[in-house]
Amino acid sequence: MSRPHHGRRRRRPGRRLRYRGGGLAPRTGFQAHGLKAVYDLVIPHIRGRDRRRFFNDVSVGAALLFGVLGAVLGCAMLGPFGLFLGLGAGFSFGANHLAKNRYYRP
Repeated sequence: MSRPHHGRRRRRPGRRLRYRGGGLAPRTGFQAHGLKAVYDLVIPHIRGRDRRRFFNDVSVGAALLFGVLGAVLGCAMLGPFGLFLGLGAGFSFGANHLAKNRYYRP
């Protein structure tokens, strides 16, 4: 039985990257690699939806920290214009990185 595009891989929309062995498993947020047990001991009263909200707030704070660091570097390089440019670039880089690596999950 022939395929419509001989020699090409089939494209499957929506497929996720899976752990295929070898090396470390992909990181999936703040509670990966056994840290969930640590958080259960440190903050036992936060569970479920409240825990996700707590870690989303932590990741927003981390994105703001990226923005502040970008503003400091931008101000050092370009002066007052670099302050605003670095703030926007740092915040957008931080937010994109945190969302892509599943630290921020709405």
